[in-house]
Amino acid sequence: MEENANQQLNAVSESNEYPLVFPRSVNDGEIRFVDSPDWTSGFYPGILWYMYDLTEDAYWKEAAERHTNFVEQEMQNNSDHDIGFKIYSSFGQGYRLTGNPHYRDVIIKSAETLIT
Repeated sequence: MEENANQQLNAVSESNEYPLVFPRSVNDGEIRFVDSPDWTSGFYPGILWYMYDLTEDAYWKEAAERHTNFVEQEMQNNSDHDIGFKIYSSFGQGYRLTGNPHYRDVIIKSAETLIT
């Protein structure tokens, strides 16, 4: 099952198909993917950042960066209150680990969006 899950995820993420790039759950061995407006979309990039934090392996950093970028548009989504789950789980962890000023800017813009 693990190999099948990895193949599914890689097929979606490497093709850069949007919007279903975030694995959310598994049912009968099939991964359910969601798009960035889903309230859980930041969790997967956050997990990838934690993998990078634990291993310091560039593979995990590259995967985290790629999936974090797919969440960026949510910084202007004022249609729900879940922006913190989306942005801080992804961009917050990326900023913590890399100090990338762009990640900080996205976090701040997200906060500005949320207070509207």
